Amino acid sequence: MIGANNTISVYRIDRDVNSKEVYGSSAVIAGLSAYIEPVELQPSEGFQGESVFYQFQCFVEGKPDIRISDKIIDSDNNSYTVNGVQYFKGGDVASHTEISITKKRDDYV
Repeated sequence: MIGANNTISVYRIDRDVNSKEVYGSSAVIAGLSAYIEPVELQPSEGFQGESVFYQFQCFVEGKPDIRISDKIIDSDNNSYTVNGVQYFKGGDVASHTEISITKKRDDYV
């Protein structure tokens, strides 16, 4: 393992009784060890130069069922959205999945 610094739970988008897309109330994956690190310390640049999101990279062992648009909540109760998933097998590093995630700025209205 790359060395976990967090534990994550993964939630998937579902449809409620009104056919509105919402995240499920129970995790599809819970207690998964992960290593989360910021890509940049500054928020990403958004519309008209306004920064909205922080970008992070998440690493987990193996190939868990994590998909783009899933929501990840870590053990510190930070909420992230999955933007990309890439599985790596073989080579000098153990099989692992790299997940691109974003976190919305807390102070953004």
